Amino acid sequence: MLLYTILLACISIFFFREGMLLVQMKSRLLPDFNKEPSLAKNAGRQLFFISICAALSAVIMLFSLIYRQITHTPSPKIGLALAFLVYGFGIIIGMYRCYKLKKMLPS
Repeated sequence: MLLYTILLACISIFFFREGMLLVQMKSRLLPDFNKEPSLAKNAGRQLFFISICAALSAVIMLFSLIYRQITHTPSPKIGLALAFLVYGFGIIIGMYRCYKLKKMLPS
C-alpha cells in the first residue's frame, strides 16, 4: 500500500510538471501541442486533471494505510476500491480528452 501511495505521488508530480510545461509551450514529451496555444492550454488542463486524480487516489490509499495501522484491522475494502477507481477513471478520461485534442491538431 505504501509503494502504491509513493508511486501515485510520483505520477501526480510528473503529470503536474508536464502540464505546467505544456501550458508554457515548453513540453519536450508532447511537442505536438506546442504549436497552438489554445490546444496546449487545454491539454495542460487535462494533465492537471490526471494529476489531481492520482494525488486523490494516493491520499485515499494513505488514509486506508493509516486506518489499518491504528486499528490493527484490515483496510476497508471500500477505501481501496475507491482509490483504484478514482485513479483508473481519472487517467482514462484525461487520456481520452487528450486524444480528442490531438485529433484537432492541424496536420
